[in-house]
Amino acid sequence: MLLYIRLHFFKLQVYYNIILAWAHGAPNHRKGLGRVARLIPTRSGSRRRSSRLQLGSSHKIKSMSHSVYIIQSQITKRLYIGQTNNLKKRLERHNQGKVIYTSKYRPWKLIYSEKYGNRSETVQREKYLKSLKNPKYILEKIISKQSGPVV
Repeated sequence: MLLYIRLHFFKLQVYYNIILAWAHGAPNHRKGLGRVARLIPTRSGSRRRSSRLQLGSSHKIKSMSHSVYIIQSQITKRLYIGQTNNLKKRLERHNQGKVIYTSKYRPWKLIYSEKYGNRSETVQREKYLKSLKNPKYILEKIISKQSGPVV
């Protein structure tokens, strides 16, 4: 009986730490959650390691739209390809100089974007566009198919 009470108390502590870490914006990887939150007790009492936050079945993850975007420096005409879940904020960060690579070539103008339902599709498309490595090809084949930027 005492073992059952201790195990139940441990489960409550773990879930409390997970929710607390999640509420304070801890990243979804092992370093941000600490040792206690990484050991998630299962119903059988055994512990398993978890690299994701587990908040129970009632917690629903918001679906966000992710975007792949191409911006162009208005000074050097250099292209930059990236992906984000908030295109407006990301473009502001580029133009404020908060992104190291793009800070030297400000100001930037959005010339193309595509929206996707999840991050994995967005990352795949970003990798494909970056693999092209030819700005002329990107401008001719990808961007010219569209009349203007999709925002």
